[in-house]
Amino acid sequence: MVQVRYCKNSEIANALSGTFQRSYLFIQKIKQMQEKGNKSRIDLSEEYKEYIAVYTTEYDNSYLIETIVSEDVSVMRDDV
Repeated sequence: MVQVRYCKNSEIANALSGTFQRSYLFIQKIKQMQEKGNKSRIDLSEEYKEYIAVYTTEYDNSYLIETIVSEDVSVMRDDV
């Protein structure tokens, strides 16, 4: 199991929100509509889901990370 932890305004947080713009903007929109302090889980519909694929490598504690954004998912669905 791999866990990635980061601060809200860190470089990795900014990179992830920039990479996964569609789901990030959707989540931000839902959060704005919720009551203040509401920490309930936000479920994404299929059209907003984006992914990170993590692959092992031949090197210890080294991983290959691939992003799969909503446009990629749409293309894959069309191809299938």
